[in-house]
Amino acid sequence: MQPKFPFDDLLLFTQHVGAAMKVGVPLHPTIEILAGEMVNRKFRRTLIQVAADLKAGATFHEALSKEPRTFPDYYLRTLKAGEAAGSLPETMEQLVDILQHNFILSQKLKKAFAYPLVILLILGCMGLFYTSLVLPTVESVMDEVKAGEDWLTGDIEAAVVMPAAHAYFPAAIVSIVLIIGILFFLARRFVRAGWCGLTFDRIDLNLPFLGVFTRYAIASRLTRSLASILRCGIPLPEALGLCADMFENRIARSSLLKTRETVEKGETLGTAMLSESLFP
Repeated sequence: MQPKFPFDDLLLFTQHVGAAMKVGVPLHPTIEILAGEMVNRKFRRTLIQVAADLKAGATFHEALSKEPRTFPDYYLRTLKAGEAAGSLPETMEQLVDILQHNFILSQKLKKAFAYPLVILLILGCMGLFYTSLVLPTVESVMDEVKAGEDWLTGDIEAAVVMPAAHAYFPAAIVSIVLIIGILFFLARRFVRAGWCGLTFDRIDLNLPFLGVFTRYAIASRLTRSLASILRCGIPLPEALGLCADMFENRIARSSLLKTRETVEKGETLGTAMLSESLFP
């Protein structure tokens, strides 16, 4: 599950709580102070409730778990493992590292996907403008040219109309591709449940060029997050399960869970990953 509130709020919270833990400041007053600094009112109310739960005797993980729409599953599970291992300050540091890396990677992905879409949008707009406004105007002017000036009509047709006719087809193709791309993006954005969401997840991994890029992005995010979680002292199978919760793509999540099962049976991580087609 993804956090309900902006990334900045979650990162600020994690950084400040981790710093307070390192110097031995109690959690309850730390979170009360953080609640007063939050601009987001909903997140502020959430932290006030967390502070109240801590004051009532709940553990840090128990208090945060009461707000599942605020904190991601992997965040809560990593925190629980850190509490069990008695290494909460180190766990908070690793969570900061994971959050920052995931944010940077997501920004790079957005830029990589946005560039070709912007180019297609510009080309489509130019083609539509030329064929819907410029070409009809030129044709109406040509209709008014006197019959005795056929040579001029021919020159205009050769200079403007014929290139426009040749430009119409690629412009139409670009426009159609652009419309399909926009519809696909909207459907992928808002239809994530059931077989539709699973189909989009599969398409994301198998698109020409973009599919390879997506797989490498998943591998990059996995290796960085897995290294951070393992440094907290969490066993490898459990760490793989935590990493699986970080991905929205259900195909990737399923592959990681299968990898965890293979590792639990005694295979090495490399052997387990080789058996899954997800990893490049």
